[in-house]
Amino acid sequence: MNGGHDNQDPFFAEVMHEVYLPFTRAELIRRFAPIRNTSRSANPVRHLASYEASLENYAKKSAMPGISEGASLLGTSSLDHQIERDERIWITNALMTLYVDPATRIQKLSDALRAAIGAVPPSDGYPTWEDALGHADDLELYFEVNLPSPPSYRTCSGPALVWHLDNRMLATPFILSKAVAAARRSQLEGTTKVDALLVSRSTHVSVLFEAKVLSDMSPGTSYDIARNQILRNIDVMLESGADHQNLMEPLASRDPDRSCFVLVTPDHFYRDRKLRFYGLIFDLYRSDPTAMDSVFDRSDRRGQAEGASARMGWLTFEMCRKIDPRACAWLGQSNAALAGILGDGEEPGADG
Repeated sequence: MNGGHDNQDPFFAEVMHEVYLPFTRAELIRRFAPIRNTSRSANPVRHLASYEASLENYAKKSAMPGISEGASLLGTSSLDHQIERDERIWITNALMTLYVDPATRIQKLSDALRAAIGAVPPSDGYPTWEDALGHADDLELYFEVNLPSPPSYRTCSGPALVWHLDNRMLATPFILSKAVAAARRSQLEGTTKVDALLVSRSTHVSVLFEAKVLSDMSPGTSYDIARNQILRNIDVMLESGADHQNLMEPLASRDPDRSCFVLVTPDHFYRDRKLRFYGLIFDLYRSDPTAMDSVFDRSDRRGQAEGASARMGWLTFEMCRKIDPRACAWLGQSNAALAGILGDGEEPGADG
């Protein structure tokens, strides 16, 4: 087991939560990518902390006197219910449910990618997603993966930095001085945390997942007003891992030309794209690859916009649930049923 923990330890063998995380800690720990680092931060158990915090807060709410299904929730705080909108919980539940059984892993994940991107993989050489994903034993799923910012962006200097400061940054003295100092340290941008990453050891195909529940995407970074969250994901998607010493297999051999990006959201935002900024931006990048020029203005990215645009997809949690009804089980409750739990059975607009 990853991290050197005993599979027989009851703590690691128990299911974390019957509804939100119906997986053991041992199963989840294996789903964090290994890194070439001997420090305490490399311990995969540390990744469980954020999951445990949401579970603990939810457990406190459930233990409160008078708080149960069908009772009023007005006396509880938003922190108590963080698990209900926690993007880490949602994406982990959805993808782990499709992934966890080796016998159905390839089929279910292929169905999800067909729904998100299209019937045929956009990478050359693979007629089906089943071919692209390879053998079930070679396919790895990781969560909260830190991928390095491309050196060509992170270390820009000289004329490139001047252009960057003039065109991509608000000219306030404080921000400019911080940006120049960061560029001199080759830290104009840190790592990009990918919510989930699927990668095949045999085909080197990968899929980067960005999950949203209620939040919108970040519209920029500390030093770049044009570099939104989708563009950062696309940029690291196109970066080879071979030159980054902290990346281990299979991330180190992931093929950028066989990598895709998938946005994962509730169905509401998929159907009505204007409800969130990312919906409008996603459609713009898919229909007009030149709209991503702020990523592809570097020499190592020129000519890649059209190919990157074709490898973008949109999946919903409801689609995952159609593939496997166990995924995101809380979505099985209708709003009408929830209204009954909250004690308000009247339909909207009903006469008083």
